[in-house]
Amino acid sequence: MSRRRVLAVSASALILASIGVTTPAALADPVRPQVVNGRDPSPGEIRSLVSVSAGGYWCGGTLVDPLHVITAGHCSVNDNGSTFRPSQVTVRWGSSKYFDEQRTYAVAQVTTHPEYDRNTLDNDIAVLTLANPISGATSMAVASVAESQAVLTARNSVRSAGYGRLSFTGAGSDVLQVADLTVMSDSVCGSRNGSERIDGITFYGVDVDTAHFVCAIGVVPGTTRIIDTCQGDSGGPLFSNDATPRLVGVVSSGYGCAGVDDNGPMAEKTPGVYTRVSAYLPWLTSQGVDIGTAAPTPRIVSAVPGADSLLVVVTSDGNVNFDNYQIYVENTASAEDAWYCTVPKGEDSCLFDDLTPGAEYAVTVRYEGSEEVSEPTYVTISVVPSVTPPVRPEITKGWDMGGGKVKIKVRVGQQPESTKVWVRCTSKVKKANATVKNGRANLRLTPGAKYSCKAIAENVAGRAVSKVFRFRL
Repeated sequence: MSRRRVLAVSASALILASIGVTTPAALADPVRPQVVNGRDPSPGEIRSLVSVSAGGYWCGGTLVDPLHVITAGHCSVNDNGSTFRPSQVTVRWGSSKYFDEQRTYAVAQVTTHPEYDRNTLDNDIAVLTLANPISGATSMAVASVAESQAVLTARNSVRSAGYGRLSFTGAGSDVLQVADLTVMSDSVCGSRNGSERIDGITFYGVDVDTAHFVCAIGVVPGTTRIIDTCQGDSGGPLFSNDATPRLVGVVSSGYGCAGVDDNGPMAEKTPGVYTRVSAYLPWLTSQGVDIGTAAPTPRIVSAVPGADSLLVVVTSDGNVNFDNYQIYVENTASAEDAWYCTVPKGEDSCLFDDLTPGAEYAVTVRYEGSEEVSEPTYVTISVVPSVTPPVRPEITKGWDMGGGKVKIKVRVGQQPESTKVWVRCTSKVKKANATVKNGRANLRLTPGAKYSCKAIAENVAGRAVSKVFRFRL
């Protein structure tokens, strides 16, 4: 892969190369937010896009309530990784046609996500608090978890927007451009080897954590011209394609622009990468952002029944301010037949046994101490014989990929159907889990620490754990 696009500096542009490597690249002119093969906006289509000037960098941003702008984390820090002072940041808003005619607004506070990682761009999100509201601007509502899940379904239409260059090395544009994009499946987005055809063009995955990122790309109808965001567009919005747009993503990174990089047309074309905003709703709320929706709850990923058991897998949807989950299983015909399980943060499943065969159970989950409970999932316990217990997996090798990225090779074995296999690595400073796909698990760990890793196979019949694999990163 060639250079990985992020933000650009007005005097001498800096563009991050492949994950964890920085490479200077000289650009003659300031780089503003930009869209390749976009279109002019319809009247009033987007009045929430702002331009962000931060310490000499240009980025985009989205006004989400009268005083708050959401932008990318890499747009809010300097070359040393320190968050810019408010006096170093200004926000511009105004005409959609002439960048230089936009009015300037002062920023009172700059907050970068506390777990933003400069090497991997994980948690690439920040909040700017304005000193005063922007008169005439229309805020874009932040999508709830449920809304985001619906909008970011594979093959759905979404949009982004920005100003500037119309190609990877082309001239800038003073006219706001809108990008009509298609959501790529998470399975391909999160893989380096997977591919997906969108409107007749094959696009390859970029190996990102799809709990925190989503991929999108577009094709001009009836052509082979690719629609994409590009350098300097960082921090701008990814939003739903409907009458009431909702913010679902933030422009983060990518390889090349619209299938073109330094070396010309790319042999393997890739999508743009966007921060998944729904993963950060609790943190955004803690920063005073008006989400306008109920507090997010964890959700049930799967609930797989056995003969007298139930394996429940849950996810936090990015909530970093909790200690444990609590999963509840209740017989819908008998309130006395009810069970619960407390799952520590860092784990994601619980196995319930001794349930009543043939009975229907309602499964819910909440954060411990919270009153907000997920929507119930209804499962009928099987009356067929039990599932075969899982086979013990084995960790055979590990690779240090640099920048805290680690790849673990796992011999999975012939596992029964509906068996989940994952790797758990722990140290004194970090705990991380990753699902095993194609015999490998990709984790992001803290360099310099000693880790103990186990491969775990689990289904409704039980759990099998590998021997411990130890290493220092």
